[in-house]
Formats: sequence, C-alpha cells, structure tokens
Amino acid sequence: MCSQLVRRNNRSSLGSTRDRSFSKSRRLLKRSEFDRVYRDGARSANAFFSAVCCEVEGPTRVGLAVGRSVGGAVVRNRVKRLLREAVRNRLDRLPDGWDVVLQARKSITDASAYALDAEIQLIFHSLAASAPSTESR
Repeated sequence: MCSQLVRRNNRSSLGSTRDRSFSKSRRLLKRSEFDRVYRDGARSANAFFSAVCCEVEGPTRVGLAVGRSVGGAVVRNRVKRLLREAVRNRLDRLPDGWDVVLQARKSITDASAYALDAEIQLIFHSLAASAPSTESR
C-alpha cells in the first residue's frame, strides 16, 4: 500500500507529459474518417505496416488498424500499444495537415519497440519533407 502511494507521488513529480500525449483529438476514430483516408490517400509500405496518408486542414491525426490476420486479441492489443507509443514519441515532429492510417502487417509481431519507432520516424520524416511550407498556406 505504501509503495503504491510512493509510486503515485513520484509519477506526479516527474513533470507533465501532456505535450507529448496521443489524445483522442489526435486520433482517427470513426470508420468514415478511415474510409476517406483509404480512398483519397497515398500509400507507402515497409515490412511492419503500410501507411496511408491524406492531406487535410487542421491538426495531424493518426489511426491504427490492426486486423485479425496479425494474431489473437492479446497479440493485437500488444501491437496497438507498441504503435501508440511509437506514434506518441514522434507525433510532435509531424507538421499539421495530415491524416495517417497505419495498417499493421503480420510481420509486426516480430518487431521490437525500437524497430517500430525507427519505421514510424521514417514515415513521419517523409511526410514532413513533402509537406508544403507554411508560407504557401
């Protein structure tokens, strides 16, 4: 009991991570939003997932799609946790104006958190490079 209290107090003293959160306002949540990105977006792929990116007005939002082909519920939930963490770490480096869907492939189950983070970084870096400058907007 005491150790839980100490952990809670230490966690709150570490500082706020709100600026690096992956809140619901930064996620694609509705089927219609996913469908629009799939219909209008440009695709790129790697060994772990395929990314579909679509330019929009407003803040950048990311959606995760992890189908049953990846594995059972436990495996899919683990993959989603790893992807959310990798996106959360890199989302602040992505310019506004994109909707991105990351669709997991079966090989993602063998990936480490480090490898996923590196692949997310590559995808986001290519989006940032292809984004129009803020002067033309």
